[in-house]
Amino acid sequence: MASLSITPALTDMPYGGVHFDPQARTVSRWAVQTVAGIHDWPLPRWENWSLDFRGDDHTQQARLLPTDFPLP
Repeated sequence: MASLSITPALTDMPYGGVHFDPQARTVSRWAVQTVAGIHDWPLPRWENWSLDFRGDDHTQQARLLPTDFPLP
């Protein structure tokens, strides 16, 4: 049985985003608000992963999305 994936339309710009790249073992994160615990990297059991914190710059995250993904 096939499952449907429905992405709701965004009505406001998100406050942040995260992208996990298992091949590169990298977590990319952006946020326009304070991110609690971001300076505690690496988190337990994430020691072999790197954190790419981009502050409030969402452009890298937007490049990782499908080209037809509607940002408000």
